[in-house]
Amino acid sequence: MAAQTDKLHIDVWADVACPYCYVGKQRLKTAISRSGHQEEIELELHTFELDATAPKEPAEIASYTAQKMGVSRERALEMDRRVKGMADQDGLPYETERIHANSFDALRLLQLAKQHGVANELMSRLQRSLFSGRRDTYDHAAMTASAVDLGIPEDEVRTVLAGDQFAAQVRRDQQAALRLGATGVPFVVLAGRYGVPGAGTVQSYADAIRTAWENR
Repeated sequence: MAAQTDKLHIDVWADVACPYCYVGKQRLKTAISRSGHQEEIELELHTFELDATAPKEPAEIASYTAQKMGVSRERALEMDRRVKGMADQDGLPYETERIHANSFDALRLLQLAKQHGVANELMSRLQRSLFSGRRDTYDHAAMTASAVDLGIPEDEVRTVLAGDQFAAQVRRDQQAALRLGATGVPFVVLAGRYGVPGAGTVQSYADAIRTAWENR
C-alpha cells in the first residue's frame, strides 16, 4: 500500500486470467474518467493468482472449467457467456472460445512492469489479447513483445521469464489482499479504507470514489 498523499490512492488486485477483473478494471477506469478527479487519482495494480492449479500448457477454457467445477461443457460455456454479456455492454472484446493457462509468469512480469510504471498498461494488453481470443497470450515471446513495446528493457523481461524473479512479490501481494478480507478478485480498496469486492458496476465504483474523495 502506498503512503498517504494529497491524491486519492486506489489499490486494485487482479489476475490476468480473471474475466471479472477484465470487466471490473474497465468499469473502474470509466468511473475514474467521470469522477472529475481523474488527474488526482493514483491507481496501483497488485497481482493475485486466482487459479494456481491452472496448467502450464494452454487448455481450452470451457473444457478446463467443466472439468475443474464438475459441470458439463455446455454449462461452463453458459457461465462464460454471462460474463461475455457484461463485457459486451462495456465495449470489450470477449471470446468464449479461448485458452486458459497458469498466469504466474504473467503476474511476475507485471511486477517488473510495476517497477517501470507500466503495470496497468501491460495488464490491459495481456487481458485484451487473452479475452479477444489470441492463442499465444501466455507464450513468453508474446509476453516479451508486449512488455518491450511498453518500454521495458528486453533483457530484463527475458531474465524474469526465464527464472523465478518476483515470485515472492506476487505471493506478498496476494497475502496482503487476503489480510484485507479479499476472497477473490477483482478487489478494490480506495484510500486504504473503502473496499469494493468483485466486479462492481460503474455506478458502484463512482459512489465509492465519491465517498473516498470526500473523506480522504
